[in-house]
Amino acid sequence: MKRIVLSLSLALTMVVFMAVPAFAATSTDIDGIIQTAFTEAVASILRSVGVILPIALGLFGTVLAIKFALRFFKSITGKAG
Repeated sequence: MKRIVLSLSLALTMVVFMAVPAFAATSTDIDGIIQTAFTEAVASILRSVGVILPIALGLFGTVLAIKFALRFFKSITGKAG
């Protein structure tokens, strides 16, 4: 699972950096171009986290609630396993 997440995040980072028009710029201000690229990459990653985090927390909460509900039901019925 960690490899999949790492691969996806690496691919996302590469796509973001390729989408930045740094090499198409006619300016010779490389520092400004690199700073802009990193700023846009971080903003893109934060937007992605902002979309994914509520979904992941909702799924985690649902799974946790189901586990607690099953444990509670088993304790009431006396079928603790």
